[in-house]
Parts: sequence; structure tokens; C-alpha cells
Amino acid sequence: MSAENLSRYFSGIATKYLSEVEVNSYKSNQHELHGASAFKELFGEIKQVFPTRFIYLTDDEDNCLTGNGSLTWYDTREQNPRRSSEYRIYYTNNTVMEKAAAGDLLILGLRPDKSIIVVIAEAGTTIEKQFIYLFKKPAEDTPGYTINMETSNIETGFVERIILEQIGIDIVEKVDESILDKIIEKFGAGFPSTKVFSEFSRSTLPVNTKYNPDHALVKWLEREEALFRMFEQYQLETIVKHGFNSVDDFVQLAISVINRRKSRAGLSLQNHLEQIFVDYNLSFSAQKVTENRAKPDFVFPDIDLYHRLSDDELVEELVTVLGAKYSCKDRWRQILSEAGRVKTKYLITIEPGITSNQTDEMHNNQLRLVVPEEIHKSYNPLQRQWLLTLDDFIKLTAEREVKGKDYNKRQ
Repeated sequence: MSAENLSRYFSGIATKYLSEVEVNSYKSNQHELHGASAFKELFGEIKQVFPTRFIYLTDDEDNCLTGNGSLTWYDTREQNPRRSSEYRIYYTNNTVMEKAAAGDLLILGLRPDKSIIVVIAEAGTTIEKQFIYLFKKPAEDTPGYTINMETSNIETGFVERIILEQIGIDIVEKVDESILDKIIEKFGAGFPSTKVFSEFSRSTLPVNTKYNPDHALVKWLEREEALFRMFEQYQLETIVKHGFNSVDDFVQLAISVINRRKSRAGLSLQNHLEQIFVDYNLSFSAQKVTENRAKPDFVFPDIDLYHRLSDDELVEELVTVLGAKYSCKDRWRQILSEAGRVKTKYLITIEPGITSNQTDEMHNNQLRLVVPEEIHKSYNPLQRQWLLTLDDFIKLTAEREVKGKDYNKRQ
């Protein structure tokens, strides 16, 4: 999709690393954001009350929090014109601000509709690094708020979309609405399997995988997301029009929608990778059992060779194991135990900006990270020296497959 810019979603952004003093005051019921004078550039000089969404983000999804409230911006000396202005900004009590800790990144975003999103990103997490990348936050020792009113200078391409999804801002590729008629005609009212829908999505956007497999993967993921959301909206609108018999019915629908989105995203990545590997004539086994009922996403050239070779050194030389995770965060460690006979494993993800601590730990555990080329820009220069593109991985695997064929001929 062609890149939009952030001004469509935010009129201005304020970012700040929280100090111990601020955090203590947040937890002592003062409910005031410090350094309020900086917000004049965002809010002007007139008293305003902003509906606000508070979000606490960390790499452990179970510990993320959201809540609704408000921010009030006003001059405490408005009724005393003889004294200079003293602006303050207060927020309503909420669990997000209570969870904030010193060193966390605070992001305040003013939306075009005059609502606000306040995000607390836990220090030292991949989430924090992603938002630093997105909003170009200066170094941690930069004092006070950094205000950015030039949000039109920040493009919202594939990487930025992934990050913004985490605060409920969905940016999907614009597609011809007539495709919805084709989807309904082909699949009716129900969702087809993810594999079938992935194949259909690719058929609407032919790309040359041999020219650039990294580009092809990103474009196919974007297209399937756009078509899925289009079809999902069509189905949900019908359900909503009929209403709900109870709150429980509504909650169950919401849970099913969220779960379907999560599971479909991971399977979508695997499906498009599988097609790219087929296009490159790579031999592989998908989701086949190694030891202890583990099922790596891909084993090259096949699972039979993995089990047939008696020499573990030969297995290491001829067999390649690849895990695929749409987002990984701490879950990358699952890959380590999925094929015990192979020491060096590979993981492909579209997760932007994983922390150096995590990638260093991957490196120490002989796990090589594969990231589509477009996403490399969200990693620091040292990390990029070690990252593989999908094209790199394909070339490496193809070379090893030749060695495997030579070995089979000698047997």
C-alpha cells in the first residue's frame, strides 16, 4: 500500500521518559502530568476537557491495560489576570497511570477529533523500542517533553501500521470495494480456512516472488489483511444490526473476533511463506513432528532426512529448521526445543524493533532472526549486521539443499 502519514491519526505528539518523582505523584492521587507548560503548543490557551484513552503496553500481552477517562487542560490563574498564566493538565484516576514506573515512556497523542491517547510503554521492552522508532523520541536523558506538531513528516507504511495496531489504530490497504462482491460470491456468509483465503488474496495481487521475496511477502500480508477486514466488517455489520440478547453474547463475539484475528495472522504468514518456497522450488516439510511431539513450522529439505540421518553433525549440515511467528516478543524461545538435533535454528517474524537484549539472547542460543527487508530499518545498525532478509534465507537454504542432494547421490 502507498504510505500515508501520521497526521491523519495524530495532530500532535508529546513524549517523555517518566521520572521517579512523577511516578510517585501519579500514585499519590495528584493526577497531574508534570511539565504542563510544554502542552501549550498542543492545546492552546483555552480550557479544554479531552476524552482520553489510557493504554499500558508491555511485551507480556496478559499484563497490558486499557481504560477510558479524560484530561483537563486549564490555566489555574485564569481568574486573576494580574498574574502570569500557570497551565496544568489533570487526568482522571485510572489503573494505567497507577502502573507507570520510572523510566517508562509516556506518549500523549492528540487525535484530529480532539480526543487523546495516552500510552505508557514499559521500559526495556520491544514495545518501548517500537514507539521510540515510530515517534522518533530522543535519548532517555533528554529532559522534559518532546513535542512534535509535524506529524505529516512521519509516514505510516507497513512497519508503522504494525506498531499502531497495538493502540487500536488499524491502517489497512485501500482496495476496490467491488472485491467484496467477489469474496461473498466465492465464500458466502462464512469464513473459509485461512489457507484458502490466503490463496484467494494472492490471486488478487500477483507479484513476482523471484524478483523480491521480501517485498512479495509484505504485499501479500497487506492484501490479505485488507480483504479479511473488509469481509469481517461485512459479516459483523449483519450481526450487530440484529442486536444481542445479552452482554455475555456481545463479550463472546468480541472474544471470538480477537482470537480469530490473532490465529489468522500467524497462519497467513505461514501460508504466504509456503507459496514463496514453492515458487523457489525449495523442498520442505511443514508442521511435521520431530521429537516430543514438537512441530516446527518448516523443515528443509524434508522431515524424513531429519529422522533418517544417524549422524547429528550431518543433520546440522544438511537440515534447516525455520519457525514463523507474526509477532514474537518473548515467545521466540519456543523455537529452541522444536528440533533437538539441529543446533542453529531460524525464526522469521514481522515484529519491528525487537530489543538488543532479546536479539543478543537469540544469538547466544544459536537462533538466527529472519526479518523482511522493509522491517530492518526498525532495528539498530548493530542488529542489522546480524539480521537475515527472507532472500538471504532462501539463498542459504537453496545452497544447503544442493549439498543434501549430493549426499543422497553418494548413498
